[in-house]
Amino acid sequence: MTQIPVFDATSPSDLNRALAEIEKALDNASPVLDEPVETEPSTSDTLDVETPPDFNIPAFSQLIGIRTEVYDQIRNALKSGKRHLMFYGPPGTGKTSLAELVAGHLYNSHRMVTGSSDWSSQDIIGGYQPAGDGSIRFSKGILLEHFDKPLIIDELNRCDIDRVLGPLFTVLSGQPTTLPYLRNPADENSERFVILPAAKANAKQHEFAPTQNWRLLATLNSIDKASLYQMSYALTRRFAWILVDAPEDLNQFVRDFGALKGYWSEEPPESAKSPIADIWSIVNDIRPMGAAPFIDVMAYCKAAAPDFNFFVGAEGESKSIYLSAFQVSILPMLDGVAHEQANRIAVNISNVLGLTTDSKEAKELTRKLLSLAL
Repeated sequence: MTQIPVFDATSPSDLNRALAEIEKALDNASPVLDEPVETEPSTSDTLDVETPPDFNIPAFSQLIGIRTEVYDQIRNALKSGKRHLMFYGPPGTGKTSLAELVAGHLYNSHRMVTGSSDWSSQDIIGGYQPAGDGSIRFSKGILLEHFDKPLIIDELNRCDIDRVLGPLFTVLSGQPTTLPYLRNPADENSERFVILPAAKANAKQHEFAPTQNWRLLATLNSIDKASLYQMSYALTRRFAWILVDAPEDLNQFVRDFGALKGYWSEEPPESAKSPIADIWSIVNDIRPMGAAPFIDVMAYCKAAAPDFNFFVGAEGESKSIYLSAFQVSILPMLDGVAHEQANRIAVNISNVLGLTTDSKEAKELTRKLLSLAL
C-alpha cells in the first residue's frame, strides 16, 4: 500500500519538501499528446441557409397579459439585425416562457440553462479538461456544444456575467475572438481555438462557427439587480433589451385568467372590480410584480372555497382567505421594503378588505409586513 506523505506546514523544511513533491507530481502529470486533438467540425461543408428564421413573432395565446409593445419590440429588434435578446423586468411576468416561445418560433430546437454564481467561462465557452490518460484537452462548454440553436440563459444576473461571457464580447460585436487554449496543448506552436461570429463553410478544426440559428436569449429579474451581479455597459449594448412588465390592465388579467382556468361559469359583469387587482396594484406601487404570484393567490382562494367569487367585495370568510393567500404567496416577496412602505401596504390592503385599523386582522397584517421591513 502506498503511504501518503504528511507535512507540517508550519515547518520550513517540511514546507520545502511539500513544494518539491507537488512540483514533481505536476511534471509527471504534464500533458503528452502524440496526436493533435480532433474536435468536431464547426459546420458542415454546405451551410444551412435555405430556411431563414421568421421574425414575425406572433402574440402567443398561452401568455396572458404580455403587452402588445413587447411583441412589437421583439419583431423590430430582430428585423433590424439584433441577434441577441434580453428579457428583463419584475419577477413573475413570464420572461422565461416568452424566451422559450420566441426561441421555438425562430428554430425547432433550443437549449435552456439557469445562471449560477458558480459558473466560470469554462462552463459556457469551454476549457482544458483531463482526458483520462494523464493528458489534457479542450472541452467545449454549453454555448459551443449548442452553437447550432438558440441558447436561453435564464436568470443571467445570477452569474458573474462579465467573467462568464467575457470571451464573447468581440463575437457578439461581429468579430472573431481567439481563446487562450491550444488545439494541441503539448505543442506550443499549435493553433489556438477561435470562435467565429458567423457561419463559415469548411471551418477548420480549431474554429468554432455558429449556424444562422444560433443566438442568445437571456432573462434578468430587475428586482434582483441591487444584490446580484451587474452587467457592464460593453456587454449591455450587445443585446436588445425587452422590458416584460406587469400586465397593463390588472383587473382584465384576473378576468381573462379566471375564464381560462374555468373559475366561473358565467362572465363577471363588465363593471365588476376584483379585490385581487386592487391588492396587486397596491403591491406594485412599492415593488412591481408580474402575474405569477397573483395566479398563486387565485389558486389558493379557489382551493379554500371552490365557489370563491373574485369579483365581489371582500366579505365574511373571503377576507380571511384573501389575507391568508396574501401571506402565503405575496408577503415573502416583500422582504426588505422600507418601514414606511410596509405600513402603507398594510393600511391600503386593510382598506380594500374593509378592515378597521384597530381590528385584529389589520394589526396582524401590519405586524407581519413590518417584520420584513428594513
